[in-house]
Amino acid sequence: MSNVACRFLHVARRTSHRTAHGARHEACTPLKCPAELAILAPEAPPTRPARGDEGRHRITGPRGTRRTPTATRTGSRTMKFLVVDDSATMRRIVVNSLQRIGYTDIVEAEDGLDALNKYDASIGFVVTDWNMPNMTGTELVQSLRQRDDGRTVPVLMVTARSVREDIITALEAGVNNYIVKPFTPQVLKEKIDSLIVAPAA
Repeated sequence: MSNVACRFLHVARRTSHRTAHGARHEACTPLKCPAELAILAPEAPPTRPARGDEGRHRITGPRGTRRTPTATRTGSRTMKFLVVDDSATMRRIVVNSLQRIGYTDIVEAEDGLDALNKYDASIGFVVTDWNMPNMTGTELVQSLRQRDDGRTVPVLMVTARSVREDIITALEAGVNNYIVKPFTPQVLKEKIDSLIVAPAA
C-alpha cells in the first residue's frame, strides 16, 4: 500500500449504546491507518498468558508475591537522553522508539540553542536533527565538543540528509554516528548500542 493511500485510509468502528430514553444510538468512529500510527503509539502492554500457562511463566518472590522475570523487564536502562528536533512529531517518534528499547529518562529540546540550555553533565547520550532554527545540529555538536562536560558525550544525528558529503560534514563536526530518516526502533537500538560499546574517545 502506498504512503498516500495509507495516510488517507480510515477504518470505521461501529459502536452503539442506548440513550436515557431507551432509544438505540449507533455511530462510526474513524480510526487512522495502523501503519501510520505504528511508531507513534506507545508500546502496548504485554498480554496475559493463556489459562493453564500462568503457572509455567510465573516467578514468585517473598511470601508468594508475583515477580516479573528479569529477561522481560523494560525501562531498566538508566542512561539519560537528550532528544533535539524542531518537529514535535519527530521528537515523539524518537522518544517512543527510545522507550520501546528500554530508555525512559529523556529530555526534549526544540533546537540546538534550547538543547545547549538544557544540557548538563547528567546527559549520557544526544540524539539530534540537523536542520533546525536558531542553531543547527552540527553547530550544537561543535558547541558541545568545546565544553568539558560535552567533549565525549555520544551524539547520534537523525536526519533526512543522506548525501555522502553531508555525512562527512556531520562526522567532522563531532557527530559519532548517523541515521537517515525514516528509521525503525531496531536500527536506532543498533546505532546506540554501537556507541555505548565503543564510546567516543
